[in-house]
Amino acid sequence: MQTQKILITSQKGGVGKSSIAANLAAAYAVHHQRRTVLLDLDHQGTSSKWIQDGQLAHRPGLLRAMPIEVPNDKGAGVATLHAKDGLRRAARDAEAVIADLTWNDVLHKEFLFDFELVLVPTSLSPIELASSLEFISRFRSIFNASDRPAPELVIVPSRVQNENEYLEVMGRMDFPVAFHLAPPIPYSSTAQESYRREFFLHSQDETLRHAFVRFSNAIERFASLRQRKAESRALTISQRVSTEAGLLREFVAARAARSAPATVNTVALSEQVAHAEGLRLNGTGGRPIAASLARARLNGSTTA
Repeated sequence: MQTQKILITSQKGGVGKSSIAANLAAAYAVHHQRRTVLLDLDHQGTSSKWIQDGQLAHRPGLLRAMPIEVPNDKGAGVATLHAKDGLRRAARDAEAVIADLTWNDVLHKEFLFDFELVLVPTSLSPIELASSLEFISRFRSIFNASDRPAPELVIVPSRVQNENEYLEVMGRMDFPVAFHLAPPIPYSSTAQESYRREFFLHSQDETLRHAFVRFSNAIERFASLRQRKAESRALTISQRVSTEAGLLREFVAARAARSAPATVNTVALSEQVAHAEGLRLNGTGGRPIAASLARARLNGSTTA
């Protein structure tokens, strides 16, 4: 099973980011039965403390926290290398990695390419939504990338008091990139009391408990769909490379045969060129590869 790598990030605190990260990690371990690592890249270590103190004794080995200190004072290159190395180590024996990060511009934006999903929590206040839109716009080139598999954006409405209001407010927003809209996480007076004591999956607040199960199911589905798209893309590229390799082998074999003393049949070569014209490979950006190779062979030949 391929490791699902999910980043929960924002540029400021107070939106429930660390609560979502810790409880999503617990949901992956308990509800989805995946070996899960909570990668805590925040210097406060809020989410990792929650995991460490609320360990699932009845699920040994399924959930652990890995706090990583990112050196923000040593430049973007060093900070990004530390973060990427932490992610690599976390994913080594895990089926899911949930990373918690308050974004700092000392990190390279390309770090986001290491994740399937990037979750951005936001409340519904106009100020908070405007801040989230500005934050997302800065990563437009990452989410809209076409030259490699891009992470998919998930907007997470957090601490929502009225679900109808959330749908109305989100429907009026104009986001610069495509995104998934996660089921809302409701406001709960008991959520703060849960910190380092219990996970939302076990909350006495039935509304919060059910909402978080629905939320974790949606995130797992989004991540699985993203992985399948990446696998399909990789398969297409592999098939194209295999086709090109086959054409190259034919060309090498023909050149080897030509090196033997013999009369070159230019009519037969012309027929090969005509045949090759039909082997067009997507993305070559010009003459078909097979036709180019055949023409090179024809132009370099002489009649004995």
